[in-house]
Amino acid sequence: MRQHRWADALAHWDGVIERFGAKLEPNWLAGRAAVLIELGRFDEGEQALRAMADRAELRMGALTGLAHLATRRGRWSEALEWWEMLRGEPGGQLNPSQMAQRAGILVELGQLDEAEEILCGLAGQPGLENFLAIRQATILVRRKKLPDALTILDSVLAHCSDVGQRLNATALRARVLYGLGRLDEAESMYRELCRDRPGHLEELLQILSVTGRPAEALELLDSISPDSPERPQLISKRFICLVALRRLREARTVFDRAMEGTEDPAVLTCLFEFAPPLFEGWDRTKRWLAMLEKIDRLERGRGVSADPSLSALRLRLFLALRNHEGFLTLFDQVKDSGSLGAHRANLHAAAHALRNLPFPDFKRPKIFGIGLSKTGTTSLASALAMLGLATVDWVNRLTGEMMSDDDLHLFDAFTDTPCCIDFEGNYYKFPNSKFIYNFRQPQEWEHSWGSHLKRHYSLSSFQDAKRRMMDKDEIHHGTKHAGIYMSLYFNHADYAEAFQTYDRRVRQFFADKPKERFLEFNVFAGDSWEKLCAFLDCDIPSVPFPWDNRAPPAKRSNTD
Repeated sequence: MRQHRWADALAHWDGVIERFGAKLEPNWLAGRAAVLIELGRFDEGEQALRAMADRAELRMGALTGLAHLATRRGRWSEALEWWEMLRGEPGGQLNPSQMAQRAGILVELGQLDEAEEILCGLAGQPGLENFLAIRQATILVRRKKLPDALTILDSVLAHCSDVGQRLNATALRARVLYGLGRLDEAESMYRELCRDRPGHLEELLQILSVTGRPAEALELLDSISPDSPERPQLISKRFICLVALRRLREARTVFDRAMEGTEDPAVLTCLFEFAPPLFEGWDRTKRWLAMLEKIDRLERGRGVSADPSLSALRLRLFLALRNHEGFLTLFDQVKDSGSLGAHRANLHAAAHALRNLPFPDFKRPKIFGIGLSKTGTTSLASALAMLGLATVDWVNRLTGEMMSDDDLHLFDAFTDTPCCIDFEGNYYKFPNSKFIYNFRQPQEWEHSWGSHLKRHYSLSSFQDAKRRMMDKDEIHHGTKHAGIYMSLYFNHADYAEAFQTYDRRVRQFFADKPKERFLEFNVFAGDSWEKLCAFLDCDIPSVPFPWDNRAPPAKRSNTD
């Protein structure tokens, strides 16, 4: 249904409610709440559903609606909490359709085995064939088995007549096409989807960003009605576009305006993650402290109905502020709940490290990926994470900060340029560490690196990039980011000389070191699980080796 039709539906429900007053049927209130949600007026929809939940005869339907709303907002931990609350109600046994929806949330939270067990138990349920197939395809996507997922989705679209399920399958198919690098097809599908489901705008914006069109993406964002609630995903995309266009002063203004006006935990989480790219030092710290104060107010106001994602955000703030005592105290309270979301594994890893005396433990084994950016660092990071290692790739995903010395004691593995600055020091600091040197042919690297800077930051040349690094209002992560780039690249005549100098530095340092501590690894030449797992002395996974963060096909060579 198009936007104007939902508006007509809302006018209809308002007229019915005004006419019948006290003689309202319960499903009318639920219908009006559903229309508010379709219009993107999520806060009003949530308020209506919460009011319904206070009435015994409406409570079951209200809890179901709240679970659906949290799912629409991508607040997976909260959605799971609502389903659990529904299951705890008298007579609250979930029906097969609701169990399948709960399994979908578990997929989004990364609890794939549990989700798959539920879906297997639902096999053969009449009317759920396509729904279950779409959920199984989602699991395959999360496990990076994209061709298999595409086969399932093509089958669903060939046989399914339900409009809602076709839209869900189409959206997931667009996501798979994006993952396979078929960006033109994915963009076309997302543009069509946005006509019926504006919620897919963020995926379309993502494609515009990765294909080097941040100005077009920002124009699309600016075209959204000012009366529309700005979802956290869209705020995030706006920041990404402004960073790419080197408009950091404007981004900071957007940040502070959103910070002042929001009470949405999801928006607060988005702002928390963008504080490190936009602010440094005390400017960043005082915004984090303001977030803690706002969380306190929100939790006091919402009481037992507080968004469970606030616990995860508070844990991340404690880590960012180096309040380890506060972090551990809160972690003990929430570690077994469903509130930790996608960061669950890394939060557990951080808590384990802080409790594993002595802390810091310099004898603890570490893995350092010391290849320059665009040498397969993202793929290596994904592979290490799939092997069960708590991994930091360029930024600490818990705090949003660029990798720092503090992180070295909390996690297992580290990749990208922050590892390149002082790999010699880390070699001696951590005597049981191992080093993986991502390598690719110099000419390929220079082309890929230059394309990356142009596509994501509109930097057209070596000299242009060097000049922009001098202005903290143009480069995200400020002086720390600039310092790394100046050290590795811009104290040389050009990118080619920078690469050769770094390559020589690595090889000379490790020339006389034990072979069991150093591995040269080239994903572009076909290096994969066999070589990596032999070096790390671990079992080879049964899934394909990841190849992540590749440039769009039109932008990369056949070896990129």
